[in-house]
Amino acid sequence: MTKLHFNTPEEFSTLFKTKNERVTDTIVVGIRTALEKKKKIADLFEVTFSDCEEAFIISLPSREWNHALSSCLDFYHANNCDPDKSIDTWKILEIVKTYD
Repeated sequence: MTKLHFNTPEEFSTLFKTKNERVTDTIVVGIRTALEKKKKIADLFEVTFSDCEEAFIISLPSREWNHALSSCLDFYHANNCDPDKSIDTWKILEIVKTYD
């Protein structure tokens, strides 16, 4: 799980307005970790804000993993990222397709 700290909610919203490699990597790693631990929910981000004592967890249920991994794979291809990331993501996607 990636820990993210923001000063304002606006900073948080800008991170997710466009796709980027850090967010994409975190999604893939979070799903892979959940699979390894046989969980039905992948915890992806722990988000904190300067003016708030609480931390918020952003998670993804297993029913969304297929779509999320497909989007990650598309991102890696479109942005000419490290081919190993594409291969690893494809392998995880194949497992997810058979995951209960």
